[in-house]
Amino acid sequence: MNKISIPFVKKTTRDFIRQVRAAKTAAEERAIISKESALIRNAFREEDKVNAQSNMAKLLFIHLMGYPSYFGQVQSVKLIASPDFGDKRIGYLSLSLLVSEDNDIFLLVTNTLKSDINSGEQYVEGLALTAAANVCSEAMARDIFADVLQKMSSSNPFIKKKACLCMINVLNKVPDMVEDMVKTLPTLLADEDHGVLISAISLTLYVLHKAPSYIPKFRKLVPRLIKKMKVIISGSFKSEYNIGGVPDPFLQVELLKLLCLLATNDADSSDQLGDLLALIATKTDSSCMAGNAVLYETVKTIMSIDAVSGQRVLGANILGKFLLHSDSNIRYVALSMLLKMAEIDHAAVSRHRSTILGCLKESDPSIRRRALEVVFALVNLRNVEELVRELLNYLMVAEDAERPELLSKITSLVQQFAPSSQWQVDTLLAVLQVSGKYANEEVTSALISIVGNEEDLLASYTTHKLFLFLQRDQSQVSLTQVGVWFLGEYGDELLQPFFDSQRQQQLDAVEPAAILDLVEKVLGAPSLDATTKSMALTALAKLSDRLEGCDARIAALLRPYETSTGLQAQQRACEYQEMLGDAFAALRETVLERMPPLSIDNAKARRAEAEAEAEAESDAESGSDVEDDAEDDAEAAPARKTAKSSEPADIMDDLLGLDYAAAGPVLPASGQPAGKSDDPFAGVMDMLNTIETPKETRDVAMDVASLFAPVPAGTTGTAVPETTDPMSSMSSMDPMGAMGAMDAMNAMDPMGSSSPAGGESSETPMEDRSMMTVFDEEGVKIVFRMKKGSDEAETIIKAVISNSNEADVEEFAMQAAVPKYMKVQMKPISDPIIPGRNEDVSTQLIRVRNNAYGEKVTTMKLRITYELEGETVTKICTVDEIPEEL
Repeated sequence: MNKISIPFVKKTTRDFIRQVRAAKTAAEERAIISKESALIRNAFREEDKVNAQSNMAKLLFIHLMGYPSYFGQVQSVKLIASPDFGDKRIGYLSLSLLVSEDNDIFLLVTNTLKSDINSGEQYVEGLALTAAANVCSEAMARDIFADVLQKMSSSNPFIKKKACLCMINVLNKVPDMVEDMVKTLPTLLADEDHGVLISAISLTLYVLHKAPSYIPKFRKLVPRLIKKMKVIISGSFKSEYNIGGVPDPFLQVELLKLLCLLATNDADSSDQLGDLLALIATKTDSSCMAGNAVLYETVKTIMSIDAVSGQRVLGANILGKFLLHSDSNIRYVALSMLLKMAEIDHAAVSRHRSTILGCLKESDPSIRRRALEVVFALVNLRNVEELVRELLNYLMVAEDAERPELLSKITSLVQQFAPSSQWQVDTLLAVLQVSGKYANEEVTSALISIVGNEEDLLASYTTHKLFLFLQRDQSQVSLTQVGVWFLGEYGDELLQPFFDSQRQQQLDAVEPAAILDLVEKVLGAPSLDATTKSMALTALAKLSDRLEGCDARIAALLRPYETSTGLQAQQRACEYQEMLGDAFAALRETVLERMPPLSIDNAKARRAEAEAEAEAESDAESGSDVEDDAEDDAEAAPARKTAKSSEPADIMDDLLGLDYAAAGPVLPASGQPAGKSDDPFAGVMDMLNTIETPKETRDVAMDVASLFAPVPAGTTGTAVPETTDPMSSMSSMDPMGAMGAMDAMNAMDPMGSSSPAGGESSETPMEDRSMMTVFDEEGVKIVFRMKKGSDEAETIIKAVISNSNEADVEEFAMQAAVPKYMKVQMKPISDPIIPGRNEDVSTQLIRVRNNAYGEKVTTMKLRITYELEGETVTKICTVDEIPEEL
C-alpha cells in the first residue's frame, strides 16, 4: 500500500503574528519564534523565491520582537537585486531595519542602489532614495551624492522631494559636499509643489544650521519667502493641504522656521518680517490646533528676531489667548513661552499677570508649577507686594511636595525686591505662619539677618509682633523658635511701647513678668522638641541681662532642667545657672550681648543699587551732557606704565575675595616686621613682592594680581577731584563754595602744583566733591560720580567711562582692590565696548563700605585693561581719598 504524502501547509505572516500574540507564556512565545526562525533560515538557504517576501516579513516581525535576525541580512541584498518591485520594496525595508550603517554588506548594495536611483521608474527611484535617506554609510554617501544631486533637479515632484530628504542624510555623512549642493537650494525654494517646497525648506534649515556662514547669502531670499507666505495665508495656494480652515499649516510652520533663522541678528530682515507676523496673527484661526501651531511658531519667531516692542506685545497677546484655551497642553506651552519672553520683554508679559496668576488655581500640577516659574520671573520692585501676596495665598493650598521649593523662592524674592524692611518682616512672618512644619532655616535666617542689619525700631516692631503671635499660638515650630530667639535677643525692646505709623497702631509695652511667663509657657508645651527647648533656655539666660530684677525667677525656671534627661537641655541649664552666679557677674554682659548682624545680602542694598542704576540710566540717555561735564574736569596725573606681575591665582583669592573686587586680610612679607604702615596697600605690596614666578608664565591681560604690583617711581597716579565749569559755579548760590584760581588748581593736585601758563582765570570755580576724575590717559577717561548709600560708611559710585580716541575701546574691564578695613562690590559694566570720539559712554556701579569710617580714609586701587586698535593696554591708578562728606 502506497503512502499518501500530505504537503506542508505554510503559515501566512498574519497567522504567524496571531499565533505569537496568542502565546500565554514567554517560553511558549520563544518556542514558536524559534521554530519559525528555523523554517525561515532553511527557506533562505534553499532560495525559496515564492515565499521570499512572506519569510522576510516574518523575520522583520521577529526582529521587532527583539529576537535574532542577523541571518536575513544577505537575503535583503538578494531581494534588492531582484527585478520584482515587491521584492525590492521588502528588501529595502529589511535593509533599513536589519543592517547597521557600519556593516560591510553596504558595499554589496551600493551599485544596486545607484542603479535603482537612475532606473527611470518613479517608484523604484523613490524606494532607493527613501532607503538611502534612512540608512547610509559614509562611503555610500560619497558614491551616490552626484546621483541624488541630479535627482534634486528632476522634473518629477515625487522624485525631487525624496531627493531633498535623502540629501539631508547624505550631507550628514559627508558635510564637506555641502558647497557643491547649496547652489541648487534657491531654485528648490521657488518650487510651487507643496511636497518639494516643504522638503527643500527642511534641507535648507539643515544646511544653515550646520554651516551658518551661508546665512547672509540666503537673506536675499527673505522678500521672496515673505511673498510666498502671504500667498499661502491668502488661501491662493493649493487648498487640498488646508486643515481646519487654516491654509497649509505645515508649510506655514516650516517657512516661519526658515524666516526666523534668516532674520535672527539682522535688522533689515526683521523689519521686513514685521508686517507678515502681524498678518499671520490677525488672519489665523486660533480655534483649531492647526491655527495654534502656526501662532505658536509666530511667537517663537518674534522672540528670536530683532522685534520692536509692538511685535513683542503682539506675541504676548497671542500667548495670553493660549492661556484661556481649554486644552491643558496649549496652556502649558503658553506658560513656557511666557517664561522665555519674560527675559526679553518683561513689560509685555506683565500685561497678562492676572491670567498667569489664575493658572495657580489649575488642577493640573504641571501647569501650576510652570505658572509659578513665570510669576517668579515677573517679580520686580514695583509689583513685588502684589505677587508675593498671591504666592502666599497659593502657599496655603500648595501640595506638600511643592512647599519647600516655594518657600525658598518666596524668601529669595523678599530678600531681593522688598520695598521696605518692615514689609520684609511682615511677609516673612506670614510665611512662617502659613508654611507650618515646612518652614526651613532659610526663612528664619533671612528674618534674623534683615532685623539685625536695620535700626532698633525694626527690632522693636518685630519682637512685639512675635510676642503677640506666641501668645495666641505655639503650634508652629519654626515661628515659635524665631519668637523665642527674638525674645532672648531683643526682649528689652518689649519694655517700651511701639507705634506702627503705617497701620496707625499702638503696640503696648510688656511687663518683664509677662515675657518670662511666655517663655515658661513655651517650655511647658507638651509637643516641645529638643531644639526649641534649648533655644528657650538660651533666651532665659539672655533675658537675665536685659530684664532687671528677674534673676531669681530665671534661675527658678532653669532649675528643673538641671536634671533633664536631655543632654543639651541639662548642659545649658547647668551652665546658665553658673553664669547667673556672682563668679561670672563681670563677664555676663559680654557673653550675653546681642549677636552681631549676619552678613547676608538683603533688599536694603538692592534698593540702593536700584536707585543708582536708575540714575545711571538717566545719565546714559544724556551721554553728551555727561561727556561735556567730563571734558571740564582737571587733567589727571602723569602717564603710568603698565606694571607686570605674575602672582598665583590663590594669592588673589585671599586678597580680592571671591569676585576679585575686595581685598582680604594681608600677612606681612617674610623678613619684614608686622608693624603698622601708613600705606593701606603696603602689606599687599610686601606680600606680593616676595613671590617669584617664571617670566614665561606672565600674562598682563589676565594677571589680576598685577593690580598690586609696585608702580615705578614718579608714575603713581592720584585721583583728581572733579571741578565744575566756572560758569556753572557762578550760578551757584552757595557763597562758601567759591575758591581762588590757585586754590582750585591746588585742589586738583594734592602736591600743590600751580596752574599751567595761560590757565589763569578771573572766575572762581567751586569744587564738586561728588565728582572725581580718577583716570585720564590716552583718550580714556574715568569719572567717579558718588553718593552716600544706606549709611555714612557706604558710598555708591557710578563710574562714567568715555573714549575720545578715533577707534573704539574694546574689552574694557576695571577691577578694584581696597584695604582690609573696607569692602567693595562691583556691578558689571553697561557695555565693554566704548565708542570713540566721545559718541557714547559706559557706566559701572561700585559700592564701597568703609568699616573704619571716621578713622581711616576711603581709598582704592584700580586696575584698568582694554584693547585699543588691537593692542592690549593695562593701567593702574590709585584713588587716594574718596570724600567722606558728599
